[in-house]
Amino acid sequence: SASAFMKLGENRKALELSKRAQILADDAGGLVERSALLSQTGTAYSNLGEKQTALEYQLKALDLLKTSPDVADSVPLAMFFVGGAYFELGKTAEAFDFYDRGLALVEKSDSKFGMESMLKLIGDAHLRLGAYARAVSYYKSALQICEQKNFFADQAYMLNHIGDAYAALGDRVNAVASYKDALERMKGNTIGEAILLGNRGLFYMRAGDGENARKDLDEAVAKS
Repeated sequence: SASAFMKLGENRKALELSKRAQILADDAGGLVERSALLSQTGTAYSNLGEKQTALEYQLKALDLLKTSPDVADSVPLAMFFVGGAYFELGKTAEAFDFYDRGLALVEKSDSKFGMESMLKLIGDAHLRLGAYARAVSYYKSALQICEQKNFFADQAYMLNHIGDAYAALGDRVNAVASYKDALERMKGNTIGEAILLGNRGLFYMRAGDGENARKDLDEAVAKS
């Protein structure tokens, strides 16, 4: 599939497959499927460095969903993809406008579907902009939703993001505490533990703590 090729870094092949799927979906697919394929094509273009074309596809994906109230639940996530495309172009005002409007729509919905992912994406944007305290705040809001749903792996990864944001703030105490909590919640998920240990090992390495870095990185390799 196109997404599998993207994970392998084969973005030109992913783009080709995504466009083929788009042609088939235009004949027989529903609005959500067609929109998702447009968005996927946009992501492939973005990965290839064609950021403006990526934005155009994300806008097409959003506009398609707006043609029917029956697929209104899919609109907020599409708005986030548009926001992400603007962000990649360096247009942060437009990006956060779409983020905020998408989040507002989800907050009004009964299902709140995908809200934790959206909060995490806003946190990521703030992290990249150097607004680390804001990133912590959004990640913590996302964590609260993950806790309500008892998604332990998601909780662990969100705590890992919180740890990264605290590390960027220079707050070693809260960073270490967040990483530790993440590992505790990931317990029993060997691959997940390896990822978190590797990340914490890199944190210790950057902090000049070679002993703890080696310990975590060796354990990560053993669990991989």
